Amino acid sequence: MWSLTEIRKGNEAAYREFAAEFGGKFERWLRWNGFSHADAVDVAEDGTVHVLLRIERFEPEEPVNAKFVAWAWKVARNYAEDWRRQRRPDIYATLEACASELFVPARLDPIEEREERTRGEVEAECRDSMLRSLVEQLPPVYEQIVLLKDFEGTTTFAQVAHILNIEVGAARVRYHRALKHLRRIAVASGETL
Repeated sequence: MWSLTEIRKGNEAAYREFAAEFGGKFERWLRWNGFSHADAVDVAEDGTVHVLLRIERFEPEEPVNAKFVAWAWKVARNYAEDWRRQRRPDIYATLEACASELFVPARLDPIEEREERTRGEVEAECRDSMLRSLVEQLPPVYEQIVLLKDFEGTTTFAQVAHILNIEVGAARVRYHRALKHLRRIAVASGETL
């Protein structure tokens, strides 16, 4: 069993025990909170190292190990949120790049283009923009599933579940909870869905 005093002494076995125990729990927490399997593995490993590198900042109290674990979780969760914040712009850049690659409008004369655009298309574009801004306000775990299901063209819950590495039922539940949360945000902001 690892202990904080052994870790601080530089005991490699204590390091390994802590990393295995804490890293596994942290990885499961990350997966529960919407990280893909690959990202969860990377962030759990990096987050555990991040905790161990900052161990000197921890000021022990009694009981030492219990307080240390709570401190470690706080440091690791903050690391995960920083990681997600840094990656978030990439998600939207990827969506925009995919959209621009998939939709290449035919070259039209500007006058013809204006005539081709109907009121319904303009309304749909405005609605899509409004929905995207509401989806951005969702918690990350819900935002991810709505983006996959409604904006990236993933048509079935089986596909969504495969991408997120979760069960199909869990994907359905998360999606419907996300829609419920989205309705609350829309009502609070005065929008109608």
